[in-house]
Amino acid sequence: MPIPHVEFIYFECQDCGFDSVQRDDFDGDDVCPLCLEDCRHIVHMTQRLATDDDRPEGFDARRPHARTAR
Repeated sequence: MPIPHVEFIYFECQDCGFDSVQRDDFDGDDVCPLCLEDCRHIVHMTQRLATDDDRPEGFDARRPHARTAR
């Protein structure tokens, strides 16, 4: 049985630079958690397909031990 292909999405906040990588089936919010927590400012993170060169400071769903982000 073939392994299903999974794409990963790179999220980046244009205000503070926080970034993370999620699975393509991520159904969470795209609001930057740092901006929301630190200054209660709602900033929607930009999204694109993740590349092998992306090294996010936040959650990285590509890591084998990564759990589902909430």
